[in-house]
Amino acid sequence: NLNKRDATANGLRELTLQSKKNTEYETGDHLVVYPRNAEHVVESYLRLFNIVHPNDKVTHPSFPSNISSAELLSHCLDLSAVPSPKFAKLLMNSNDIQYKTDIAEPRRTTLDLALESSSTNTLSVNDFLQHQTRMQPRYYSIASSNLEDTIKLTYRPVRYLTSQGHLRLGVATSHLCNLTNDSTLACAISSNPLFRLPSDPKAPIL
Repeated sequence: NLNKRDATANGLRELTLQSKKNTEYETGDHLVVYPRNAEHVVESYLRLFNIVHPNDKVTHPSFPSNISSAELLSHCLDLSAVPSPKFAKLLMNSNDIQYKTDIAEPRRTTLDLALESSSTNTLSVNDFLQHQTRMQPRYYSIASSNLEDTIKLTYRPVRYLTSQGHLRLGVATSHLCNLTNDSTLACAISSNPLFRLPSDPKAPIL
């Protein structure tokens, strides 16, 4: 179960999770969040590859078996990531690119490059699955006391404009923002022994 507070003036948000019984952690441990891509982004990639049946299963050695196209795009691939230099050259059908200035700094995505070049009709699903950046879990320091039966996170939604004027939203923080009070969040506890309150209660921490 989740509870969310409205954003404050500086954009901070608080997320409260009702943890399962016997969930043990120390204050300062990490909550490992497994995000998913926004639905409209997934739909854009489904259209790119002309996938009209998103529930059809996908078979690829790099991904879990019996997973659908929509699930793979939602959970397994970071669709907002900048493609690697090798993948960017493939998408642009050219070896003559200035990767830093043309791709990395403007934060152009695979979708951006595919739609802007002739590769739209030649990019295969297998090439895409082989080269696209994998979705990585995000690590958030737990902000609550381990004496409580809830886990609290404090985060700020990531939003920015690229140098080309495109709005970019953080994958993980957007996922957190879109959760409702009856949502379930895929997450896990990860120990972080190097981030602890001092053993001496009189020691200053600020």
